[in-house]
Amino acid sequence: MDHIRFDAGEMTFIVKCAVGAPSHILYWGKKLSPAVGHDDVARLSTRQGAHGNENVNIVPSISLEPGIGLMGPSGLSAHRNGQDWGSRLLVTHAQTDGKVANITASDAATQLSLTYQIECHPVTGLLQISSQLTNDGQAPVTLDKMATACLPIPQHMTDIIGFSGRWSGEFRRERLKRFSGTYLRENKRGRTSHDSFPAIILCADDAREQSGEAYALHLAWSGTSAASPYVAGVVALLLQKNARLDAAQIRDLLAHTAIKDQFTGAVPNPRWGYGKIN
Repeated sequence: MDHIRFDAGEMTFIVKCAVGAPSHILYWGKKLSPAVGHDDVARLSTRQGAHGNENVNIVPSISLEPGIGLMGPSGLSAHRNGQDWGSRLLVTHAQTDGKVANITASDAATQLSLTYQIECHPVTGLLQISSQLTNDGQAPVTLDKMATACLPIPQHMTDIIGFSGRWSGEFRRERLKRFSGTYLRENKRGRTSHDSFPAIILCADDAREQSGEAYALHLAWSGTSAASPYVAGVVALLLQKNARLDAAQIRDLLAHTAIKDQFTGAVPNPRWGYGKIN
């Protein structure tokens, strides 16, 4: 298996995962025709050589580790007392059941392994990506930085929408033009805060609440944060069917259609709320 592809909702996601090479995201965007294969998409990224550039085109891996040779910020920064810092993670295993993909990449020199689990909701196309770094060596590893995943965003997504605010004034949107450099929001409170909500939307210039193309990303590290993007996806589907629904009607629909089983017990309750979202 040298690639994994998800076609769901209105999007297609293709990740290159050939054993012995770095994994990288070949495509993430509007849904492609089944007739368009991953080789066709790969040809679009080819370019002519230029003086002063590398002879072989360097493609960004999912983790953007320093050993792949890209001249830019790295998504992974780990070392052992200043050594073993230049990891180049090569795929050792990849599999999928059509809904969930697992990819493991390792570096024998730095003795680090990184495993990705990529799950795609079959109806909404919502992607959920988690990553786990493993120390395969004997000496401790210092982890300075690790991105869950480094995702490609098309150039025509020209606007950045971030969120700030304060207590009782949360989720204030800030829209600005995309630029060369880094857009960074740091949360130093140890939990989701009102002034640094861990989400971002990248969209086209003409994108608005009712129409337009956008890429929304949310960093989840707790149960509530992980549930939020799923609920948001279901709400988007409800509004797609009936744009006249108000907040109270959406809440009632979610509550009345939620799944109740032996795990949820009697609902509502503090742990499961009204049950599992359906």
